[in-house]
Parts: sequence; C-alpha cells; structure tokens
Amino acid sequence: MSLVFRILALLTVSVGIFASSSGAQELQERDDRASQLKRSDIAGLKPDNEIFRLPWDTIMERDILWKKRVWRDVDAAIEVNAPFAPGAKSLAAILLRGALGHRFDAYADNDGKLINKVDSQTLAQMDVSGNRDDIAKVTKYIVKEDWFYVESKKKLVVRIVGIAPVAKVAHAGGGEAEQALFWVYYPAAREYLSGSRATATANWDQLLQSRNFGSEITRVSEPTRPDESDIAH
Repeated sequence: MSLVFRILALLTVSVGIFASSSGAQELQERDDRASQLKRSDIAGLKPDNEIFRLPWDTIMERDILWKKRVWRDVDAAIEVNAPFAPGAKSLAAILLRGALGHRFDAYADNDGKLINKVDSQTLAQMDVSGNRDDIAKVTKYIVKEDWFYVESKKKLVVRIVGIAPVAKVAHAGGGEAEQALFWVYYPAAREYLSGSRATATANWDQLLQSRNFGSEITRVSEPTRPDESDIAH
C-alpha cells in the first residue's frame, strides 16, 4: 500500500507542478502581450480599429466645475503642420468628401455656430475639380474646443467641438480674403476621420485629438450652452 501511496503522491505533485507551470506560462504570455501593447505605438494600429471609434465618456453637467471655449488657428504652411498642407489628400479635401458623401453635415461660417447647412451644390464647387479651387487654397484651419474640469474625475478634459478649413476666397468687389469655407461638427466626423491617414503612424482623429500639431490660441470664452446645442436639429 505504501508503494501505491507513494506513486499517487508523485502523480499529485507532478500534476501540481505541471498545472503551476502551465498557469505561470499563461500568465507570462498575457503579461508579455500587455507589455508589447504598451510598448507599441498605438497610433500604428489600423485606423479602422474599434478603439478609435468608441464614443467619448459621458460627463454630466453637474460634474463640471468650470469650462472654457477655446479657439485656435492651425497654420497649414508651417513645417510642423505638414499633414495640413493643401492638396487633393488634405484634411480639407477629406472633410469635403465626407460632407458630399453625406457622412456628416457641413455648415456655413457663422462664427462657428453650426446652424445653416451648406448644400451639396455649393460644396461641389469648392473642390479642385469644381468651378473653383477653394480647397487647394486652404491656408489654415480653425479648431473650436471645449475645455472643462471634471470634479468627479479630478482632471481637465479637452474636446474638439468643430473644425473649419480656411482659404483665401475672391470677393465680388475684387481681391481675396481669408474665409472659413465650411464648419464640421467634430464628434459627427470622428469615425470618418479615423479611416483616413494623416501621417504614417496616425489617422486624422488621432492626430487632432492628440494635439500633435502647432497652433495659436486666438480666443477664449465662456461657452453659454453644451456642445450639442450648437447644432440646429
């Protein structure tokens, strides 16, 4: 009997060692995968990865301690903003194609208030292949953001509300002047922008949200209403 007990004891120990070794190996592989993900450039993942299409966290108005509306200009001509340079594959052209494809609406310039929609015929004229070449003349972009401090999370949150390509447009009285061609409500365009590359390692949604570009803050004001109320429904 003692021999049987010894054999059983050896089998139990062997199984325990195997299970422990297998479990440790599984944990190590999981840790390695997590470490590899942390080390990897998240921006290098495929632009259609669902992680970049998740909605923003819902933040209740009562949790906001203070908020500011910030306007910034992004100069398309400076070297650090090379992805914003004009052309057939520029951000302006991508936004125009999205609006023409009814992926989101484009709004007329009204100090960034998204009230009057721009019709497809007017948008089509802005294309390089249209009657004008406004998109090819884009000099900068205006980005409208809301900054708010969330008391429950103890952190500052910055969200882009709208974006507008600006070009030098000819006026009836002669000469040219900078004008916002149209505005886009950014949350509505995020998914579409995540499908277009801005650089070799980032799509447009990533680039814009990471603020990985040069800009100048031109105005700071108190928003009178939440983001969504800027849009006429």
